[in-house]
Amino acid sequence: MLVIVTALVDFYNLLFFIGMFNRQKIQSKQK
Repeated sequence: MLVIVTALVDFYNLLFFIGMFNRQKIQSKQK
C-alpha cells in the first residue's frame, strides 16, 4: 500500500513539474 502511495506522489510531482515547465515556455513565447 505504501509503495502505491509513494508512486502516486511521485507521479503527481512529475505532472506538476511538467505543467510548470510548459507554462514557463508558453509565457516566454507570448513575450
